[in-house]
Amino acid sequence: MKKLVILKFDGNFELGFQVNLEIANEKQRAYLTTTTNLPENISILQILNN
Repeated sequence: MKKLVILKFDGNFELGFQVNLEIANEKQRAYLTTTTNLPENISILQILNN
C-alpha cells in the first residue's frame, strides 16, 4: 500500500517556519495531520547564499 506524505512550510529563515505534515493512504484523505514550528536560523540562509 502506497502512502502520500505532504509537508507544507510557511515562514522564513529570519522568523522561523510553521510546518504542517499530512499522511494518507493513496487516493484517500489524510489519517494523520500535525503542525509544529521550526525556529529561525539565519545561518542556513547565509550558507545557501554562499
